[in-house]
Amino acid sequence: MIELPIFRTTSGQSIIKFQPQHLNRLDLKEPELSEVRADPALLDRIARTADPVASWTGMFHGKPVVCFGIRTVFPGVGEAWLIPGADIDRHAISVCRGSRKIYQHFIDEGVFRRIHVVVDPANDTAFRFAKWNGFDVEGIMRKFGADGSDHLLMARISEHGKS
Repeated sequence: MIELPIFRTTSGQSIIKFQPQHLNRLDLKEPELSEVRADPALLDRIARTADPVASWTGMFHGKPVVCFGIRTVFPGVGEAWLIPGADIDRHAISVCRGSRKIYQHFIDEGVFRRIHVVVDPANDTAFRFAKWNGFDVEGIMRKFGADGSDHLLMARISEHGKS
């Protein structure tokens, strides 16, 4: 299994094991602020359902800048999630490099043959994060959002093992 922290830089950046209280320490920005207003239980639901073995927090000098992870849907299939903070753009390269290693590890080790994520196409940060991490658009989920908006289904598929 992956040893934490995944990485730590001399400039104070690290990826560590996710703790539910990290979500409450994130400074959210739009569109996440609107999502939380529309669904006040969203962060609590994420905290309750986050897999402790497959969830992480990107930190900068001890402050969370992003929380993300993979929930097991059923054996071999996972669903990725991401809650970025307001400062994510300042740390995007480090977070993306670390997260890419994590997703690759879970695919290479055969933990997941498929990891998918649902992305609001209006959320450029989430879309770019998914693309950077090797997720491809599979289709459109019509009227999926809390507000009835369409979302994208994106997936990263293992190139080896069971198909």
